[in-house]
Amino acid sequence: MTNPNTVDITTKDTFEQSVYAQFPTCLHEHVEHELFYNSIELEEGKLTIEEFTKGVLNMALWWEADIAKQANDRAILKWSKLFSASQHP
Repeated sequence: MTNPNTVDITTKDTFEQSVYAQFPTCLHEHVEHELFYNSIELEEGKLTIEEFTKGVLNMALWWEADIAKQANDRAILKWSKLFSASQHP
């Protein structure tokens, strides 16, 4: 899950604040990531806001899928350890 309290947009310049304003707070962490790599292209018009938004959403989806996979892997490992312990008293 993303943490909406990790990005303080008040410390950003006007351009970046205008970008953040187009997204809900829960996506600001991913906006920050995309701005890190693409802010110049976005500001110069080499990257459209639609392309930028796609990058933000792709990062958010990847992040959520990765978190879910990690939780699933931990559950499988826990089950495996419990099963193994019950087989060897």
